[in-house]
Amino acid sequence: MDELVHHCLRELSFDGDLGCNVSRLRDFIVGFYASHDDPSQLIDDPFCTFVWSIVVQQPSVRVGALPPGLVSEVYIAPQTSAKRKAAAKGEELVEAAPPSLRLVEDARHRHLDDLKREYGDNLRIAVDPETSFAAITGSHIRPPKLSPMVYSALQLITRGREEGLTTVELGRKTNYDQKTCFYLIKQLVELDLIIKARRGGVGNHTCIHKYFVERSPFWQQIQEEARNGQASAQSERDGPSGTVDEAADQDDAAQVLFDPIDSRHLSSLPLVKNRIMKLLKASRNHIHPSKNLLMTIGFMHPTKTDRRFFQTRLRELIQQGVIEHVLVPSRKTPDRTIKCIRLVASGNQLSEGSVIVGQDTEEDERDASLAEDASVSLIEVKANLTIHKQVSNMLEETGPSGLTLNEICASLGNFDKRTIELLLTRASNSRPPGHLSDLGTVDLMETYGRERRHRYFTLAGYKCVMASEQLQDTTTSLTDVDLSHVGDFAAADPRHFYTATEKLYSYQDSLKDITTAKGKKRKRDGRGNNEEEGEPVPKRKRGRPRKTPAPTDTPITTPTPKKRGRPRKHPLPKDGESQSAASGVSSPSKRMAGVSQGDEQAVTIAPPATDQTMVASRLPHDTASDVAHPTVQLSHKPPSFDDSMAVVGRYDVGTEIAHPTLDQGAGDLHSTSNPSSFTGTTVLVDHHSTAKPGDSVVVGSAVMPVISHPVQRAGGGSSPTPNSDVGAAEKHKDADLLPSSRPPKRSRTSGGGQSRSNVNISSLRRENELLRVIENMGGIANMHSKDIFEAHTTLLDTMSQAKEPTSAPVGTRLDKRTAESALKSLENRGRIKMLKTALIAPSGVSRPACLVSLPHTPQEKINAFLRQLSQSVPSATVEPIKTLEEPLEYGPSVSSARQTTLPLNLLQMEDQEEKESKRLDQLFSYDSKTIRDVLLTERTTVGQSYGFLVGKALRMRQLHLHTLELFQQSSPSPLVTSREHRIIDASYFHQDATLALYCSLVAVIAHDEELGALFSTQIGRETLVRDLSQKWHVSLGIGRSRGRSRLLELLEMLRSVGLVTPLERTTVPDAPFKCSSPSGDVMAFRNASLEGWSASTPVLAPQYWRFHISGPIHLWALSASSPPYWKEHSVHTPTEGYAYWEELRKVSRDQAYAQAATCPPTSPSMPAKMCLNLGQCLRRRSSWDPEYVLTWHQKQYLTKKIDTSTGRTPLDAEDADTQLDHICYVISTPCHVVTRYFATSGEKLSRDLERVRQRIRRNRKVEETQSIEAKSALHKKAEDARVQRKRDWDDLLRRIHPDLLQGTLEVRVNAVRSRFMQSTMTKDERHWENEIQRAIKETQLVSKKLISQSRARSDIDGRSAAAGPPPLAPNAPEKPVELLIAQQGPPIMHSPSAKKRGKAKEESEASRRPRFHWTREFDELARDASAIIRARCRASKLDLSALDQVFPAVPRNSVRQRVLHLKDNAAEDLYLKRLEDQWYTIWLQYRGSPHLPDDDLSSPSNFNLINHIDFLRKHVDKNALRVGFTERDTPSKLAMSVEELHTFYEVEEDVTSAPAWEFMWGTTVEEGRGKQFRSQAVTKEPGGIYEATKNEKVQLAEAALKMVFGTPSEFYNPDSATRLLHSVGDQCISVARSNLLHQGVLSKLVRDPKKAKPGRMLKISDSNLNGIGGPFPRDLLQDAISLEDIVVERVVDEMEWPLIASEGDIATLLQLVSEDQIDFTIDLSQSQAARQKLDWNSKRADDEDIETSLRLRFSRATVVDPPAGGVQSQSHEGSAVQPQFEGEIHGTTFDGEEAACILKTETGFINCSSCLNKAFSTFTSGLVQSDRDLARQIFDRARSLKEPGLGKSLCLSSEAGLEQHSLWLAHRMTLTSPPILYWAYFNTPTLVAGDYCGAWSVVVSDDPLTLISPRRWLDLRGYRLDGAWETALQAVVGVVFQHPGISQIELRWRLRTVYDRQEIIDILSSLQEDSVLECRTDPRVESIQCLPGWLKTVDNEETIFWFIAKNHRWYQI
Repeated sequence: MDELVHHCLRELSFDGDLGCNVSRLRDFIVGFYASHDDPSQLIDDPFCTFVWSIVVQQPSVRVGALPPGLVSEVYIAPQTSAKRKAAAKGEELVEAAPPSLRLVEDARHRHLDDLKREYGDNLRIAVDPETSFAAITGSHIRPPKLSPMVYSALQLITRGREEGLTTVELGRKTNYDQKTCFYLIKQLVELDLIIKARRGGVGNHTCIHKYFVERSPFWQQIQEEARNGQASAQSERDGPSGTVDEAADQDDAAQVLFDPIDSRHLSSLPLVKNRIMKLLKASRNHIHPSKNLLMTIGFMHPTKTDRRFFQTRLRELIQQGVIEHVLVPSRKTPDRTIKCIRLVASGNQLSEGSVIVGQDTEEDERDASLAEDASVSLIEVKANLTIHKQVSNMLEETGPSGLTLNEICASLGNFDKRTIELLLTRASNSRPPGHLSDLGTVDLMETYGRERRHRYFTLAGYKCVMASEQLQDTTTSLTDVDLSHVGDFAAADPRHFYTATEKLYSYQDSLKDITTAKGKKRKRDGRGNNEEEGEPVPKRKRGRPRKTPAPTDTPITTPTPKKRGRPRKHPLPKDGESQSAASGVSSPSKRMAGVSQGDEQAVTIAPPATDQTMVASRLPHDTASDVAHPTVQLSHKPPSFDDSMAVVGRYDVGTEIAHPTLDQGAGDLHSTSNPSSFTGTTVLVDHHSTAKPGDSVVVGSAVMPVISHPVQRAGGGSSPTPNSDVGAAEKHKDADLLPSSRPPKRSRTSGGGQSRSNVNISSLRRENELLRVIENMGGIANMHSKDIFEAHTTLLDTMSQAKEPTSAPVGTRLDKRTAESALKSLENRGRIKMLKTALIAPSGVSRPACLVSLPHTPQEKINAFLRQLSQSVPSATVEPIKTLEEPLEYGPSVSSARQTTLPLNLLQMEDQEEKESKRLDQLFSYDSKTIRDVLLTERTTVGQSYGFLVGKALRMRQLHLHTLELFQQSSPSPLVTSREHRIIDASYFHQDATLALYCSLVAVIAHDEELGALFSTQIGRETLVRDLSQKWHVSLGIGRSRGRSRLLELLEMLRSVGLVTPLERTTVPDAPFKCSSPSGDVMAFRNASLEGWSASTPVLAPQYWRFHISGPIHLWALSASSPPYWKEHSVHTPTEGYAYWEELRKVSRDQAYAQAATCPPTSPSMPAKMCLNLGQCLRRRSSWDPEYVLTWHQKQYLTKKIDTSTGRTPLDAEDADTQLDHICYVISTPCHVVTRYFATSGEKLSRDLERVRQRIRRNRKVEETQSIEAKSALHKKAEDARVQRKRDWDDLLRRIHPDLLQGTLEVRVNAVRSRFMQSTMTKDERHWENEIQRAIKETQLVSKKLISQSRARSDIDGRSAAAGPPPLAPNAPEKPVELLIAQQGPPIMHSPSAKKRGKAKEESEASRRPRFHWTREFDELARDASAIIRARCRASKLDLSALDQVFPAVPRNSVRQRVLHLKDNAAEDLYLKRLEDQWYTIWLQYRGSPHLPDDDLSSPSNFNLINHIDFLRKHVDKNALRVGFTERDTPSKLAMSVEELHTFYEVEEDVTSAPAWEFMWGTTVEEGRGKQFRSQAVTKEPGGIYEATKNEKVQLAEAALKMVFGTPSEFYNPDSATRLLHSVGDQCISVARSNLLHQGVLSKLVRDPKKAKPGRMLKISDSNLNGIGGPFPRDLLQDAISLEDIVVERVVDEMEWPLIASEGDIATLLQLVSEDQIDFTIDLSQSQAARQKLDWNSKRADDEDIETSLRLRFSRATVVDPPAGGVQSQSHEGSAVQPQFEGEIHGTTFDGEEAACILKTETGFINCSSCLNKAFSTFTSGLVQSDRDLARQIFDRARSLKEPGLGKSLCLSSEAGLEQHSLWLAHRMTLTSPPILYWAYFNTPTLVAGDYCGAWSVVVSDDPLTLISPRRWLDLRGYRLDGAWETALQAVVGVVFQHPGISQIELRWRLRTVYDRQEIIDILSSLQEDSVLECRTDPRVESIQCLPGWLKTVDNEETIFWFIAKNHRWYQI
């Protein structure tokens, strides 16, 4: 008990000063016993009350209530900035005392319940602040750094316990900004009170109190694993390098097992590094795939934030050199690489902690250790030198590098930073004299990463930095300070020295009375002024009040002290005394500090020895001795300090000084303090002395110049004027600017002195870097692109490698705001120019651009850059990754793959069957043990292995029946509160329930072999859960949130059924339930409230439950939400309870049984707050199924064991028992379940196989019968055709040649006959008559010997080389080859390349030849030579060296390029191929023969090419090859039938999907258009357009996808989009998505990482967006309308036509000209007048001299307003459905399903049967009887066909003369409201009854149900987007304008990529109604004139043509 009390006190202390709610005391008790493994203690309300009574008696414990208005957990101290802001506003911030509890005086003697009842949730228990402070900080002493704000943050962090508190949550709870939170956490880290661990998110960290880190097992485990990894890495580094044993790594791979980790483990980089290195060392070649790497090292279920944080950790390891990214070629798939990580060799790794600093590195990590500057030699404070001098020396030694405040303090032994900062601030605000000006201190700001700090330089170092880096500082003039007097002597005036001892004595005597007189109290008048001297009252000092208050009867005017803060915008007017301020000199605002006004003593100072030596060493030798020992006495002649006194300098206090006398009567004497000495005592000088400006005074060992004005600041000032008196106001100002002996307060206003420098040297460097980047990019760049930022990052790397100073650390990426600020500063100084504009991308999207360029960049270059930007598409840069050339083995080795982490990723389900099949094959390729372990990770499998009931209704029944049995026992559990009232404590199921009962109700989620062994025995199953070990308590969730939630959910569902009621303890006397506890106390209960708790909050749920003796039964099968009440059923005994559950199952599952039940007239009310899914649960079959449930993977494993070809299962095997046991072991399933599955599957498979066999036999018989019939019919048809063709030939021959055929004529005519019999052109008699006549004529010519006998061609193999020369070919005569060679000119001399590079250019110029002129003869020579060489080199590499024989004067490459150019012509290419083949045949015959000598047949170049060319030209018939005549070896025979054609040939048919004459419109090159026109045959009819048909469901899905992804972002809703797509069907959506991606309609979208939700992953492609507007841009139409408005409104009657008119203006001009509304006036006077000046010299001509003036005059008679639009040609038939009458049932379809009703929605389709019947009745009421019958016939027929609908041609009446009338009547039915019929026209127009329109629509809303047809111009709500609708109208009108009279099918074809058929028809209908378009039909085709244009002809869109309507201008839409 003492330990428990101590634990509670410690936990209360950790909750802070305000303590915690008293309910947390129970959590403290539970946590204590959970950590001590003592489950025997019963933790209930009495025990908690007992502990309360002990804890509250402790002296340090306080009980109280929260003060009103306090909402924070602890006291949040106000920020310091709040005080500063209040002071700046002139307000006084009243600091309220920290809140404390309102203590309850008698809390220790009152009961806890009474206190709760009185104070409610405001009741708190806490410890005193001292105890809490000691517990939180570990000490009673408060460190100086532990400010109130820091302590507030510490308390909040401590309250988080081991979970800690994130930095974001800290800022949210304290309302501190993140910068303040960062420094608060930094203080706590330095105090060693917390640790700071990184976590996922941008700049997010978790802070945990060190107490919990040191005692938490979780954090200790993380640190231990990290230490072990570092120790192992250190041992490897200490061992011998280069001796890594690959075999040892592979042996250790078998032991690579990773414990599960979560997001908190990722905070430890050494832990992640250790695991990854361990994994890579166990992998082959130390390479592992990077996919799912986080899961591989033990993170089971990572979120997106975890994955991103893990990628950050990987990048840090890559920067350390531990790992690297590589791309490994895949062995399975060629041309594919796998992204992997590889372990880097230990020699290349960086040391621990040497990570390259990136932009996201935190400041505390960067400043963890301050690097010691090598240039600073001081490591501690010197005792013999002042701090001021030491700081000055350090700054002087560092020179241009400078020092920061941290570096200075570290060099001075960690000296106090505030003191050093104060000294540096003073030194930077004052300037030393000229001879020491190089030692002045300069304070500059510097940005290092995210830190802003000060860097200090000497003035000489500053000027060196600015000069070396070429920085431009325009805010100060420090660079203009003159350093020419540095090192010289200080200026000194001889008159300032005493020349005689008498003068010194006289001066000392004048001060004798003043120095010896004692001060006495002066009398003051009533106002407090000195009566004798008239001295004003000094300023009242703060502190103790006056003893005698000042008189208040007379007003006292004293100067008002100046307020701190920002100065007034409009200064207040001052009195007459301050008139000098108006003239430029300000009046003094305060007295000089450190000097008493009545001080009459002389101030004596003496120089230190060190300063004498130092100063003397800087003077010349002749004056050093004089300056070494002088003494000075400074006197005060006037008794009071007036305007003549000034501060000379400050020296160290405590030195001895003599008093020489100074001459009187000098001018003003001023001096400034020397920064090199930093003196501290004030010296006063008499301004009436003889010193003049420019003179010097020696004080001690310091030489000080005398000036008449204060030290000039930056910006200069007026020069001093000698011998002139300065006004009092100016002198007071000078006095104020001089330093004093007391440290001045830091002024925060601009008027109180010079503020610290705001010059940021990093900003200046950044400006120079950006300027260099712009210069490197060509002088112009786009600031809104990533190129300039990447170039800046690269420049930082380059400058860092070159040891140049940079504006930021290496790896820092410049943010956009900083870049804009730097570029703006460069623009203000005129170094660059900036231009902001907007670019229109090719997709039509406007994106902003900001151009930065150098001032001298020409405008042409800027314009070109803008054009390039508008045409370019930004591309994402990808970091280069090393790619391996050869594939390597990677991943876990085969031996270790089975023992490493389980392949749980193979359990993930995929949408595609192919991927899923691969996953299954990969999973089942593992061994049985691995498969078993993987399958046991499925919760359904592991839960059922321990007896879990999958059905929820079965679990409810099990819990209820067990409890009923418990009430029947004589000695039940002590947790059964009352058997009489049947009350039980809910904790019974966590303590006294058996293991079997608990596992059947709460699923086990992790497999445990020991638990399985215990569960397999009867004793183990009957073990009480409280007797289990603590390990199983955790794994089973006993007493945990998960287990309690599952049981509470079952109890809640029993309550909803009406079987139990929750109770709560009460003390009221009239409680409904009272019983005695086991201890004898009386316990009273009442019904618990149902508010404030749920199944997910078991802590707040009621603890006691009463089971009823009877329960109601509702007919759940009839309704899931409001079932009717049936009867009350008794559940007093377990038998009655079992009967109750049987009845409940029947009325929930059997609808017929429920309908047969008779319900009473009155029924009790349903239980309050019923479970939402109760009805669905009871109606579901799986809820009542007691059988074992096989998972999908288990079924797939069992299916793998079945032979699908034969139907055999493991039950049919010889070793069936062995196989079954093995299968049951692998899938962890009972044997009878596997047996039943195999038996059922085997029978089903046998039946399927038998059906397949029967179907194959039937199909085979049918095919054989059809084949025989087809063959016989085909043979008969062919025979008939042959006989008919023979008759036709005989008739043809008889007409041409009736005589008998003999001899050669018979042979020739028979050849023609053979061609005729095999030809398909037998109908062309004229052709065959010509063939016969030609054969007769040739026979006659042969007989007369007018032509030579044709040569007979023989086989190549049969002819020998010695058989004689081949026959000569009849070729045209050509020039000899030798003559062509001679005409080429001198040959090319091939000389070796010169070694001297200098002469190469001269030789190349000298040897340059003129371009060769190719002629027809040379082209033919190149063709012949190329054919010969290519034929010779067919078996070897092509060698063109033989070309030198015939083209000695032309380079080989030129000849090769010429031949390739000739091949560009298709005819030439074909001819060259034929020539090569023909020559190859002849060359094989005659090569090496005397006719064609060839000594070396194998050489590609060693042969006589000239002889070969002559042989080719003699024996190859080139003309025959050109016309395509080739000799065939064997005669070809045409196919006799189609089957023979398909058997011996490959038939390819080119289907033309475009119009035949489309090239006339689409080809942009005239040459291509001409070629295609020559090859295109002119036909009488236009060619048809092939249109592929697709599934109508897929087309609907495509339209839905375009609607979803086309919805703008402001109207997009992911839930609505999901609902809409699900209404179409997932399978159709998947097919449609693939189609649209393939067609280019959709494209993948890169997600924005800043968005919390993923959103849409696809988008409408840019190319598709560019086409939705049609051929004309919107700007053209707008310009056209603008010009027409000017004409119509008659703004002007005449105008000059501009030369830069837009296309829209030209369109309007053409339209008006065509309507004869414009007269032109052409003025040539300007060009005529310029002729004399030009004198026919075009170079003198200017644009204005040759321009022609064109003026337009609008005709007033013909200018009319354009038509306002056509009249609606169609109107809705009838009116909307009236309200329903009694008896009508709305909201259901004709088939009884849910429908869209007009009573609920007014938009979209209506498929409510009642609404449609009412609409049909209204429609037919206005028709005649015949039309009424015809309409009924059409409506009933459409209803009978359901979803497929009625075709347009089928809806025509069968009666003659009524076809058009029936179609007209059907169309009228589509115009009713709501429409009775709908036109669906995806493939063909189809009439669908309104009842079945849901199949042709999508769902946009569920409540109410709303159906619409998807269109591109609709959003997800079904509303029309006006912009998209107007764009669609413009697209259709534009196409019709370009193609007047275009057919409807061609119009759809041209817009097929952007709009489907339904959308085109909708647009056409709208345009026709608005009289924009008009429709015309082919007069030869019958059409219906009263219907819309698209519906006029029946299923024939080729006969519908569209035109722009008359009296309407096409651009007016």
